[in-house]
Amino acid sequence: MPGPSPTGSHSESDKAGIKTNSSGGGIKAAVRNSGYLLGSQLSSIILRIPYVLILVWWLAPTDYGILTYSMSWYLVFIPLTYLGADVVLSREIARQREIAPALIGTTLKLRCYAVFAVSVASTVVCLAFETEALARVLILILAAALVGRSFWMWG
Repeated sequence: MPGPSPTGSHSESDKAGIKTNSSGGGIKAAVRNSGYLLGSQLSSIILRIPYVLILVWWLAPTDYGILTYSMSWYLVFIPLTYLGADVVLSREIARQREIAPALIGTTLKLRCYAVFAVSVASTVVCLAFETEALARVLILILAAALVGRSFWMWG
């Protein structure tokens, strides 16, 4: 911890154990991290463009419509697997590093239960209400894909 100020007293940030950086490193780090996030998103979009163009060219309009319908179904269910665990993990680990292993284990268990429940729910709802055969197959495939996607988003 930094020592007392020239006047002999500790500042509030010193008492709290907070290290301050007067050089503006926090702003530079935030801008750099924002640039990384923006670059990641732009890369993802740029890489997705050929994929979408190939699908549009290769599939008939009806088939492409069924594919997008199935993906929309998938996107309705995927948020139900999150349970806000990513927010809890980042906030609580930043506050107390010593509880990280227990917290990671707990959120992983919760994610496993949520993924199982949501995949089963998606499958049951699909089998009960979807009449289009191709859409049903695609939705069932994407219900299985919920598992991979939710664990990818967990970390």
